[in-house]
Amino acid sequence: MNVAGGVARVSAGGPSTTTAAHVLALTLVAYGVDTVFGIPGTHNLAIYQALAEAGVRCVTTRHEQGAGYAADGYARATGRPGVVLTTTGPAVLNAAAALAQAYSDSSPVLLISPGVPLTHPRLGCGYLHESKDQSRALDSLCAWSHRVTSPEEIPAALSRAFASFTEGRPRPIHLEIPVDLLDLPTSVPPATPFQVPPRAPDPAAIASAATLLGTALRPAIVLGGGVHHSHADHSHADHSHVHHSRAGTLALAERTGAPIVTTANGKAAVPESHAHHSRTGTLALILAERTGAPIVTTANGKAAVPESHPLALGATLHLPAVQTWLATCDVVLAIGTELAPSDFWIDDFRLTGQLIRIDVDPAQMQGDLPAMIPIVADAYLALDALLTHPAIPQKPEHVPREPLDAGPLAERRDSVVRAGWDAQSLVGRSDSVLWARRDAELEALAARWGSQLKAVRDVLPADTIVTADSSMFCYYGALGGLPIDPPGRFLYPTGFGTLGFALPAAIGAKIAYPERPVAVLAGDGAFQFSVQELATAVELGLPLPIVISVNGGYGEIRAEMVARGMLPVAVDLHNPDFVGLAVAYGAGGVAVDTPEELGEAVGKALHASGPTVIVLREA
Repeated sequence: MNVAGGVARVSAGGPSTTTAAHVLALTLVAYGVDTVFGIPGTHNLAIYQALAEAGVRCVTTRHEQGAGYAADGYARATGRPGVVLTTTGPAVLNAAAALAQAYSDSSPVLLISPGVPLTHPRLGCGYLHESKDQSRALDSLCAWSHRVTSPEEIPAALSRAFASFTEGRPRPIHLEIPVDLLDLPTSVPPATPFQVPPRAPDPAAIASAATLLGTALRPAIVLGGGVHHSHADHSHADHSHVHHSRAGTLALAERTGAPIVTTANGKAAVPESHAHHSRTGTLALILAERTGAPIVTTANGKAAVPESHPLALGATLHLPAVQTWLATCDVVLAIGTELAPSDFWIDDFRLTGQLIRIDVDPAQMQGDLPAMIPIVADAYLALDALLTHPAIPQKPEHVPREPLDAGPLAERRDSVVRAGWDAQSLVGRSDSVLWARRDAELEALAARWGSQLKAVRDVLPADTIVTADSSMFCYYGALGGLPIDPPGRFLYPTGFGTLGFALPAAIGAKIAYPERPVAVLAGDGAFQFSVQELATAVELGLPLPIVISVNGGYGEIRAEMVARGMLPVAVDLHNPDFVGLAVAYGAGGVAVDTPEELGEAVGKALHASGPTVIVLREA
């Protein structure tokens, strides 16, 4: 075995003795896991040994929370589960914040950890890294946590975990294996992977929804993160079945006009000429064009459809102008979203029209905004069924691959005007009242960073994955003010709203797609929650532009203190020399003052031999 760049590797080959740890590793490999994020510790050495012998890449972060965010970034970018490996006790708790964020954002993250021995007294005896009930603590943050009690249980527990990631809403899972089981010899074989078929929609619900959409005067579509998670765009287990259905997949694409995107393991399942962007997002866009419904996305739904499209409002659900418009729409189709207070930034948003929900999670049908027509199904299958229903206007002769121009819009003028928008106004968008109000509110909200974000956008390639932190620079600025079209992505911690997400998430995304550009956006406060992961990025040689917007502390909390009439307390921070700190880690570092300098620095950083910290001093 050799260790280089934070990665342990050995050539794949069976161990002389099969232990519970080997069964664990081999089952992970069977499910397509090739990368694990974590930190070795006294109690997980048997697992690390087994992973190395199975040829799994082990990426060492500098903190277990960083490992959790890296696995989350990997999972969001690929749609495949991100795997974290920690030791017992404090290491598990260090990863807890990342798991809670993954739960909030429906990200498939698997945390594997040892636990106290099976023979350990329940009341405790001071065992190393002992806690009262590690599994129960994690169960309160994850979809579920399970403590196995025998080597034979490990394959079954892992199979259950991977099935959970695909059978419904993907959320993090914790698997605990008592440390005294890991080295036990066993004859149990690794699990045989299986696919859980996606949920098909109820035809009666589809018919009702199609009729409602087909007769709507002011329809709207809201896309959430579930559009990125659709089964059609990602498969977590064995992908060989995809290649066997090549003809059917192409026929479906030709019938619906939908481009095809494949995962890494599905590459060559169809000719590369057919591989484009997210099929689910594309179907949503086709439905919008047929019905004349503008599309708005949540933060997690950002980049599911091109934000440059004339019907796209971008990730602006938090803007008053967009909320006012949405509240007056007569039919709203919400796909893969909670429609939560954290999406609207207010607690009491209400619709006056009729709500259709498409979601794999039945619990969403009776949430804060109950569905009049609930469709519990995979988003792609539901959209495909809607588009083939006769109540939906027939698709145009040609489905454009680029943003619509005046010609195609004019051809569908009736449906567009029926939705309340003039076709020619939609082309320019600035002449549309809704888009003009949206643009004015965005400009006011992001005024501090508008020219800087434009400079960043101008130099980022179209397929860039942007990771953003819970910082003013990101939620007031980049969320609505940094337009992204597929195949670009925007990874952001919503809901739970943790700090320190962006840098380690970028590491995970870049490891998943080394050929794609990845860029980091964060504030100075958030960056320091995970600044130590600079060492990880340097060690791995990842060319990450890391733009740090410096406002001298916790700017949002400072503003809230001022708004409530109090003097700011405990929010002004003594910052390090970020450029000097980057250099000390072995990274590049540069301070910029103008948008031109920022764009130039980001462009250079994309082609550097490692990460570059770019310090943007706010005015």
